[in-house]
Amino acid sequence: MKRVFGALPTRYARSLFFAALKSGNGAAVERDMAAIAELFRDNRELPLLLANPSLGNEQRRGILTRVGEKLEFGVTTKRFLELLLEKSRLDLLPTIPDYYHKLWQDHEGVVEVKVATAAPLTDAMKQTVTERIAARSGKKPQITFVTDASLIGGIVVSYPDRILDGSLLRKVQQLKQRMVERV
Repeated sequence: MKRVFGALPTRYARSLFFAALKSGNGAAVERDMAAIAELFRDNRELPLLLANPSLGNEQRRGILTRVGEKLEFGVTTKRFLELLLEKSRLDLLPTIPDYYHKLWQDHEGVVEVKVATAAPLTDAMKQTVTERIAARSGKKPQITFVTDASLIGGIVVSYPDRILDGSLLRKVQQLKQRMVERV
């Protein structure tokens, strides 16, 4: 299966999202979509198998049913997979979980943030950073803390749509640029 990007997987993910919310299964479908994403990450042969032209829809349905039973998919996810099969859109399946995940996070008020510092932060410092990010974004942050010695000092906070760079590395680079411009 080739990876498809653009409006079509977004539309299918949005339809699944609204159907899941309407049925009260949003969290269960989020879990199922995460399992599908992991399945496609770990099993590179599955998309090729599902795209095999020698397989009919009944064989594909059997594969999807076994996968669904093993991963304990809910009714909404099973119906969605059936819809993709009927519409010959299984090639979209590897991309849909990421779109659904973004919709779910927006719905839940969650933002994924990466915080990089030159030295490891203490638990108290992590708590302070988490509280400030929550106050600034108005959302519940899911933070990945990383240590990057090249920053020299300071902090870099990476949101999905912007980066706040308060590192000494950036300040040194800016100083260097100003010095070069003056010469």
